[in-house]
Amino acid sequence: MDDYSTLRFYPKDGIVIAMYGATIGKMGLLNIKTATNQACCVLAEPNGVLSKFVFNWFLSMNKHIVSMGYGGGQPNINQEQIRTLKIQLPDIKEQTQIVKHIEIETNKINAKVINTKKLIALLKEYKTALISEVVTGKIKVN
Repeated sequence: MDDYSTLRFYPKDGIVIAMYGATIGKMGLLNIKTATNQACCVLAEPNGVLSKFVFNWFLSMNKHIVSMGYGGGQPNINQEQIRTLKIQLPDIKEQTQIVKHIEIETNKINAKVINTKKLIALLKEYKTALISEVVTGKIKVN
């Protein structure tokens, strides 16, 4: 670590936001202690707030954050722009309830997406089998 004096590790539950180019506005919630490059902004160890609450707030503001980008072919945002964003924070109890609700609803949506993908795969398989049976003459078409 002494050889890399500018290297900084960010703690678990930090929020990472990509600031440059094609990945501008992409974000994630750290599951482990992590280091990033200069293309990322990390919000680490917020006081009195749940990281998951702030992360979901940033997700909801993604289009606005990306629209703050400046520059030519590959837009950029910077840490100052992120610092200017104002987040209204309910108390910890309400943040916890909101996060729990978001997780429950997200799980429901994810389950529906998985089931829909399975159904699409089955329908494609049925279509292929049907075409094969028609082409080989096993099924007569009038």
